[in-house]
Amino acid sequence: MNTLSIKEIAFGSKDYRKAVVIRDEVLRVPLDLSFSQEELKEDSDDIHIAGFSNKTMIGTLILSPQNEETIRMRQVAVHSDYQKKSFGKQLVELAEKFAIEQGFKKMMLHSREDVIPFYTKLGYTVYGDRFESVTLPHFCMEKQLV
Repeated sequence: MNTLSIKEIAFGSKDYRKAVVIRDEVLRVPLDLSFSQEELKEDSDDIHIAGFSNKTMIGTLILSPQNEETIRMRQVAVHSDYQKKSFGKQLVELAEKFAIEQGFKKMMLHSREDVIPFYTKLGYTVYGDRFESVTLPHFCMEKQLV
């Protein structure tokens, strides 16, 4: 199995800019969308995680604390060349470990409807009603970490 390592990256850094490119290519371009400067400014208070394989950034996600116990995972993206190789699973599992180390007990996220099976296999459950975000149907999901 290919192994992944993660590190926290600083907002606005060179690695952050690489992560934005991955997010844009995976999450926005297929929808004929792109990030606005206003959207990217909203990232400034969040925790940015990058996943590396052999020192190459291949994935990224953002963690946004919601309260003392809950953190939201969002913008999960693995470069298309590295998809379907367990890197997404590893990225999420390492982010969960990171969140636990930071004292969080629950992870929540907004999942595109077609990705729900991926998160379900990782122990997440759907709650609430379907809603639309960036032109696609989404559901809220959560997982108790500890």
